[in-house]
Amino acid sequence: MSKIVHVAVGVILDEGGRILLTRRHQDQHQGGLWEFPGGKVESSESVQQALVRELIEEVGIEATAYHPFIQIEHDYGDVHVLLDVWQVTAFNKTPMPKEGQMMEWVHRSQLQHFEFPKANQAIVTALEVGDSIFITPTTKGIEKKEYLEKIQKALVNHRITAIQFRAHDLDIDTYIDWAKSIFDITQQTGHQLFYNTSIEVFKKLPKAGLHLTAKRAKSLGAEIKEDAFLSVSCHNSHEVESAIKLGASLIYLSPVLPTQSHPDATPIGWDEVKRISRVTTIPIYALGGLGQKDIVEAFENGASGIAGISTFIA
Repeated sequence: MSKIVHVAVGVILDEGGRILLTRRHQDQHQGGLWEFPGGKVESSESVQQALVRELIEEVGIEATAYHPFIQIEHDYGDVHVLLDVWQVTAFNKTPMPKEGQMMEWVHRSQLQHFEFPKANQAIVTALEVGDSIFITPTTKGIEKKEYLEKIQKALVNHRITAIQFRAHDLDIDTYIDWAKSIFDITQQTGHQLFYNTSIEVFKKLPKAGLHLTAKRAKSLGAEIKEDAFLSVSCHNSHEVESAIKLGASLIYLSPVLPTQSHPDATPIGWDEVKRISRVTTIPIYALGGLGQKDIVEAFENGASGIAGISTFIA
């Protein structure tokens, strides 16, 4: 294996949530593709020092607030890279293309229209999903109208970036009906939607993401051929490896902390989240006993965000 090149990468966000992209020159490695600004970490500096220096050199800003986002290791064949990605939420000065490169501010929903190096795909996925996934509450004993109002209230009252529609109490036809209504809501709000259902039901629904439980994923055993933005529930390293083989774009890792819904489940803890994140090349979302106050700790332990039910409906 070739020597690993450690690269500090900045996902720069403005006050409106737009993301700064730059385009590599044609004569560079992966030339002509779009990327998130950054560069090689020198032997004499920390990754944070490299991040600040590279952003000054490339786009003329001084990062003043940033936090860990995701780490990605990728072997291109001619070069092996470790992308150490940080979200930059505050900076001085106005970004400028200091090296003559193309530069654009884009919204999350526009990222799919840009071509990135393969190693950047996990960054794009994490940005499209965001850092707060709302798993919808039980549908038992509630009418559709009231349920949809509950979902819309959660979207207004909480910082939610994606929704997983989980409704195991509904029969197939009712699930499809309710899922279509939730799809219509997300079309208006711009939230990423995942259906927690079987592949057979998924095929009957408007195009969105597909979420598989660990049990359902295990029953498949081979890469999914559907054109699906796929998330999978995992509880250990073995299930994570299986999810990646299935073609998962992201995974949920749980339970991180003790939960009321599964009091007998043994929490894996933040150290295990960190350990798995270091050997996993797709985004991880921490789940189980967490609230929005835990997002920073999730970032610090290698996760791209959190997922939950009660934290978004309280």
